[in-house]
Amino acid sequence: DLSPSDNHLFCSLNNHLRRKQFKNEEALKTNKRFFKSKPQEFYAKGIHDLPRRKADVMKEHDDYIVDK
Repeated sequence: DLSPSDNHLFCSLNNHLRRKQFKNEEALKTNKRFFKSKPQEFYAKGIHDLPRRKADVMKEHDDYIVDK
């Protein structure tokens, strides 16, 4: 399970890596273009959407852990 804050980043990363193949683990580790290619607005949008995403998770699953 991903937290709402992880979902924005990892969903996009998953799409970026789809159908790509790497010769070895080192080639994968050095493929850092994804993070550098994202504009600042991408990360800002992910942060901005957190309250809505959290509300969606709580509504759907009703078992999301909320800090008191």
